[in-house]
Amino acid sequence: MFNAKIDIHCPSDCLDSDIYAFICLVEEGGEVDNKGLSGRVRRAVALGFFRVDNEIVSVAAIKSPNHTRKRRVFESAGSRENPDHFNIELGWIVTKEKHRSKGLASTLVSELLKNVSRPVFATTREDNKASLHILEKYGFKRSGHVYPGRRCPMALYLRNMKTPASDLGA
Repeated sequence: MFNAKIDIHCPSDCLDSDIYAFICLVEEGGEVDNKGLSGRVRRAVALGFFRVDNEIVSVAAIKSPNHTRKRRVFESAGSRENPDHFNIELGWIVTKEKHRSKGLASTLVSELLKNVSRPVFATTREDNKASLHILEKYGFKRSGHVYPGRRCPMALYLRNMKTPASDLGA
């Protein structure tokens, strides 16, 4: 039996050691441009940490994407949706390899999305079955077509539904 705990915090409320562990795990995932990652993490709306026996084993975030990146993603995917309606992004979903296939990331994403009542978008590799499963499980629908990413084909997913709860970062 192990001791599991989920923490959701604004970056400004996180310990520096937790921010560092978050960044290291995202970098280990190998799917994110590391340039400026520390600043982007610190500008996020909320960071999620899944701890097992006090070790951070899975992370995810509600991000605050810049306007240029958001427009580029929506245009690249050929989405008909207005990117200005999507001011937050779910992302940086990474679980340490030895803890994968246990539902940890799905549970963490569920907790992150509990207080989100506004539209949110996410991008993922088109072949990332685990991420696709999580996004679809929590009401995200693909928008547009697969588009070329920096390293591999990507897909844009949108979640428009409203849930009765306070809104993170509103």
